[in-house]
Amino acid sequence: MKRTTIAATTIAFNFGLAEGFAPCGRRRGDDILSQSASIQSSAASDPRLGTALAVSPAAPASQPPTAEGDGDGNERWWADFELNDAELATSVIPDFPILSTKFDDDGRPSPGGAKRLVYLDSAATSQKPTQVTDALTDYYERSNSNVHRGAHALSREATELYEGARDKVASFVNANSRNEIVFTSGATESINLIASSLSHTAGRPPGDPRELYLTEGDEILITEAEHHSNIVPWQMAAEDTGAVLK
Repeated sequence: MKRTTIAATTIAFNFGLAEGFAPCGRRRGDDILSQSASIQSSAASDPRLGTALAVSPAAPASQPPTAEGDGDGNERWWADFELNDAELATSVIPDFPILSTKFDDDGRPSPGGAKRLVYLDSAATSQKPTQVTDALTDYYERSNSNVHRGAHALSREATELYEGARDKVASFVNANSRNEIVFTSGATESINLIASSLSHTAGRPPGDPRELYLTEGDEILITEAEHHSNIVPWQMAAEDTGAVLK
């Protein structure tokens, strides 16, 4: 019997429509990959990380922690630990004009306010950098038309831009081709699309032997930290196919 384990986790990317990543300037995708490699390099080269992973954060200290240690003689390495390229996050703030918003003491937007915007709700709605909004404006002002559904000049232009964006995303995530890239309205729709695609046969082998599917005995793994949008679709898939959600 076929046995498959699927690890379901949520990753969201923001890509500039039509123009891809950064049409005016360096590619932010390359910066992100560089930062990820730097983080891994820092972790691998610092022996203190191995010690930290073996320490339980829930273990009570026998003495109050200080800047030099945790009360048990262990060095608080994280107090001054710095990642390579740690300034990347702050360096892209100018790309997001909305982050320059100021607020007054009553929490109302005010140009002369003393409080700046700190946005922490990206999981619900992410803010867009100027590279994305510029690409959208350029598309709607110059190329807006049906994609794959017209023979006139604007439709051909829109189709080329659309497929060009898929090519750039495919290259960024190292996909085999643009055919593996599907644009959706967001992470929630993407998760539902994947879950329903794997469970639409209700556990029976599909007509196409190359098609992936869930069946009885398969395991779906998610973490305790998942949003319900990455839990409910898999609960439904497990119920429809006999798979086990863990």
